Amino acid sequence: DYCNLPEGFDADAAVRIETDVESMSQGFQALMETPNEELIQMACRGLALVKDRFTWPKIAEQMSQLYTWVTKGSRDTERPDFVQSV
Repeated sequence: DYCNLPEGFDADAAVRIETDVESMSQGFQALMETPNEELIQMACRGLALVKDRFTWPKIAEQMSQLYTWVTKGSRDTERPDFVQSV
Protein backbone atom coordinates (compact mmCIF):
# COMPACT_ATOMS: atom_id res chain seq x y z
CA ASP A 1 0.00 0.00 0.00
CA TYR A 2 2.86 2.38 0.73
CA CYS A 3 4.18 2.14 -2.84
CA ASN A 4 0.91 3.69 -4.02
CA LEU A 5 0.36 1.04 -6.67
CA PRO A 6 -2.98 -0.53 -5.74
CA GLU A 7 -3.19 -1.77 -9.34
CA GLY A 8 -0.58 -4.37 -8.43
CA PHE A 9 -2.82 -5.81 -5.75
CA ASP A 10 -5.87 -5.68 -8.03
CA ALA A 11 -3.94 -7.58 -10.71
CA ASP A 12 -2.61 -10.11 -8.18
CA ALA A 13 0.88 -9.04 -9.20
CA ALA A 14 2.12 -7.74 -5.84
CA VAL A 15 2.46 -8.87 -2.25
CA ARG A 16 0.84 -6.63 0.34
CA ILE A 17 3.17 -5.78 3.23
CA GLU A 18 3.44 -3.03 5.80
CA THR A 19 6.50 -0.88 6.45
CA ASP A 20 7.61 -2.67 9.61
CA VAL A 21 10.39 -5.25 9.61
CA GLU A 22 8.15 -8.12 10.72
CA SER A 23 5.67 -7.57 7.90
CA MET A 24 8.45 -7.28 5.32
CA SER A 25 10.06 -10.42 6.64
CA GLN A 26 6.77 -12.31 6.42
CA GLY A 27 6.21 -11.03 2.89
CA PHE A 28 9.64 -12.14 1.73
CA GLN A 29 9.21 -15.50 3.45
CA ALA A 30 5.86 -16.00 1.72
CA LEU A 31 7.47 -15.25 -1.65
CA MET A 32 10.30 -17.69 -0.96
CA GLU A 33 7.78 -20.39 -0.13
CA THR A 34 5.67 -19.72 -3.23
CA PRO A 35 6.08 -22.34 -5.96
CA ASN A 36 8.01 -21.19 -9.03
CA GLU A 37 4.99 -21.60 -11.32
CA GLU A 38 2.94 -19.22 -9.17
CA LEU A 39 5.82 -16.72 -9.10
CA ILE A 40 6.05 -16.88 -12.89
CA GLN A 41 2.29 -16.27 -13.17
CA MET A 42 2.57 -13.32 -10.78
CA ALA A 43 5.46 -11.91 -12.82
CA CYS A 44 3.45 -12.30 -16.04
CA ARG A 45 0.51 -10.46 -14.49
CA GLY A 46 2.91 -7.72 -13.36
CA LEU A 47 4.41 -7.41 -16.84
CA ALA A 48 0.94 -7.25 -18.41
CA LEU A 49 -0.04 -4.53 -15.93
CA VAL A 50 3.05 -2.48 -16.76
CA LYS A 51 2.47 -2.85 -20.51
CA ASP A 52 -1.19 -1.90 -20.13
CA ARG A 53 -0.82 1.04 -17.76
CA PHE A 54 2.73 2.35 -17.48
CA THR A 55 4.38 2.54 -20.91
CA TRP A 56 5.20 5.90 -22.48
CA PRO A 57 2.58 5.54 -25.24
CA LYS A 58 -0.12 4.80 -22.64
CA ILE A 59 0.97 7.69 -20.43
CA ALA A 60 1.02 10.04 -23.44
CA GLU A 61 -2.48 8.91 -24.41
CA GLN A 62 -3.74 9.60 -20.89
CA MET A 63 -2.07 13.01 -20.79
CA SER A 64 -3.73 13.89 -24.09
CA GLN A 65 -7.13 12.82 -22.72
CA LEU A 66 -6.51 14.84 -19.56
CA TYR A 67 -5.50 18.00 -21.44
CA THR A 68 -8.51 17.66 -23.75
CA TRP A 69 -10.82 17.27 -20.77
CA VAL A 70 -9.32 20.26 -18.97
CA THR A 71 -9.15 22.58 -21.99
CA LYS A 72 -12.64 21.77 -23.25
CA GLY A 73 -14.13 22.28 -19.83
CA SER A 74 -14.74 19.44 -17.43
CA ARG A 75 -18.47 20.20 -17.42
CA ASP A 76 -18.77 19.67 -21.17
CA THR A 77 -16.76 16.47 -21.57
CA GLU A 78 -16.72 13.19 -19.70
CA ARG A 79 -14.02 12.80 -17.08
CA PRO A 80 -11.33 10.28 -18.13
CA ASP A 81 -11.61 7.07 -16.11
CA PHE A 82 -8.10 7.47 -14.68
CA VAL A 83 -8.94 10.83 -13.07
CA GLN A 84 -10.15 10.43 -9.52
CA SER A 85 -12.67 12.89 -8.15
CA VAL A 86 -11.86 14.50 -4.82
